[in-house]
Amino acid sequence: MKIRPLLAIIAILSGALVKGQTAYDAFRYSQETLQGSARYMALAGSFGALGGDFSAIVNNPAGAAVFLTSEIGLSANFTNQEVGASLGNGMKKLDQTRFDIDQFGMVFPLNDNREDSDWPRIAFAFNYQKNNDYDQSFNAVGTSNVGLDRYFLYYANGLALSNVSLLDGESIPELYQYLGDELGYGAQQAFLGYQGYVIDPVSNAANETQYLSNALYNTVSHDYFLRSNGAHKKYSFTLSGQYKNRLYLGLSINTHNIKYSQTGDLEEYGYTANSPIEALRFNNELHTLGNGVSVQLGAILRVGSGLRWGISYHSPTWLTLYDETVQFLVADYYDEVGFNSVTVEPNVVNSYPEYELRLPSKTTFSGAYTFGNRGLISVDYTRRNYGNASFQEMGESAYFSSVNQQIQDRYATATRWSVGGEYRMGKLSLRAGYFTESDRIKSVLSGISGYTLGLGYQNGGNVWGLALVDQTENSIQPLYNNGLTNNIKLESQPFQIILSYNFKL
Repeated sequence: MKIRPLLAIIAILSGALVKGQTAYDAFRYSQETLQGSARYMALAGSFGALGGDFSAIVNNPAGAAVFLTSEIGLSANFTNQEVGASLGNGMKKLDQTRFDIDQFGMVFPLNDNREDSDWPRIAFAFNYQKNNDYDQSFNAVGTSNVGLDRYFLYYANGLALSNVSLLDGESIPELYQYLGDELGYGAQQAFLGYQGYVIDPVSNAANETQYLSNALYNTVSHDYFLRSNGAHKKYSFTLSGQYKNRLYLGLSINTHNIKYSQTGDLEEYGYTANSPIEALRFNNELHTLGNGVSVQLGAILRVGSGLRWGISYHSPTWLTLYDETVQFLVADYYDEVGFNSVTVEPNVVNSYPEYELRLPSKTTFSGAYTFGNRGLISVDYTRRNYGNASFQEMGESAYFSSVNQQIQDRYATATRWSVGGEYRMGKLSLRAGYFTESDRIKSVLSGISGYTLGLGYQNGGNVWGLALVDQTENSIQPLYNNGLTNNIKLESQPFQIILSYNFKL
């Protein structure tokens, strides 16, 4: 690689372009979906004051001491999901299905049968459960008066032409890799736009820093397809105790595992007849791996024979994440010779330094009333401020400070209500519930609501459960974080069937 004398100066001016994390990334990893055992799901997750269920322990760790005997259980989830996506005019819908083991747990209570014991039961529990499943596909089609050229212009203006021009004997992969190492993500985007003939400099001077678009349009058509997969998995290690006959206390240490991959492919066309650009295709892959830790505290208080109150606090989740990206650009264009097509495909995997992300805490208040052995009704209320998510790193970072401000400006404090009931008829239990979460994105329809039904059957130490969950979730996400920031409106309607089997030891 030949020396580029302007590089040091441009690196100082373009420090904000080195990183690629966005406000939407923080929101994605903060979201949680209703997951867990069949009984928990059938009661819409309203278990904060009840306990005695593996997923209830995830809700409130004090619930582990409600188990009377040792138990092992697992739950399988079949989901059919319809996702509708729109870029402004009309909505296109895609269906997909998945099957997975979403929950596995075990609990071991130690009982002290002495009448004068202050702590008649101590319980140790472990539970694995998905916080969120990222398997999703959608196809958003629409028109806009903002094109992909704006994306490349955003990153190119202010960057010297000498940095994105190939020297003699220099290849596209070499310069793309070099720019990523020295200047970061933003300079690579400018390089793709210039080498793909989407943008050109105002002059051919080596120190030229202003660029013009070769795409002429009044409106352009967009066809965007995204496929994502992965999961946010949570492993809870719980210690819980019953104090006398009324109070249950619990502590969970949680480890988190994030695995996320997405491929986004945008096709753009519909330029004016005199436009040098005929069509564009921009493909981006993102792969994220990470681990983290969080802590939960909880309590359940029994009042009288049937009334129970619960409270739990889930600390912020501290994640350490690592990203890799791959991208390419295809451009169809006309020049003085005629029609041409160029593919700028560096075939370079961009590996970025680890970074820290703190997900927001949440607090849940719960109440329940049990009607002896006949049944129960339960209500949970949860608050979580999605605007409190934040990126962190050692030292000051102007870029992360800017993104954190965007998170605060865009995302809201959401409240979640869930209510569930159970009616027992001998060995058979009938269950139902409803849940709703208010808008998580400010000034945007972005809430969740759903209905649940379920059955339970117990024969000796064998317990089976079935739950059906039908919900609707509204959200938005931007096409890109800068330049072309049109929002994709998403309406997801997952229908879940959950089967659980527990064995009392």
